[in-house]
Amino acid sequence: MIPLTRFMITFNNINRFRFNRKAGMRETWLSENQRLVSQDNFGFDLTAVEAAAKKHEAIETDIFAYEERVQAVVAVAHELEAENYHEIEKINLRKDNVLRLWNYLLELLKARCYRIFSFKSQTFVLTINFVIGAPGLNCHCSCSTVFRK
Repeated sequence: MIPLTRFMITFNNINRFRFNRKAGMRETWLSENQRLVSQDNFGFDLTAVEAAAKKHEAIETDIFAYEERVQAVVAVAHELEAENYHEIEKINLRKDNVLRLWNYLLELLKARCYRIFSFKSQTFVLTINFVIGAPGLNCHCSCSTVFRK
């Protein structure tokens, strides 16, 4: 019986180490990406804003691909809980922190997407107004009155 107990203690320590390593890497990655997504450097012309939108799409793809790694932290926490790990409260607190950071990153990503779309729309309207209202353009279509309102 004693060798089995030693084995379980060793196994729990390995899983605890694995959990802490994964959780630490995820917390760092999530925090760094929260800072990245919080930046609003979209540019000031339509081309720059469209480039920022493309960059945002790439960031979204990267973040959504990372969900599997976040779920791996949750899986290791569940393994430790199933093994009746004696410090499961600490493990669950850290797991909850990783999930909180993940959900906050998704909220920031959604808000940034909205800000880019809004900024892109505003920039487009300003560009159209500039082109239609440009001196010497001689636009004779009825749309010029619509855009000036």
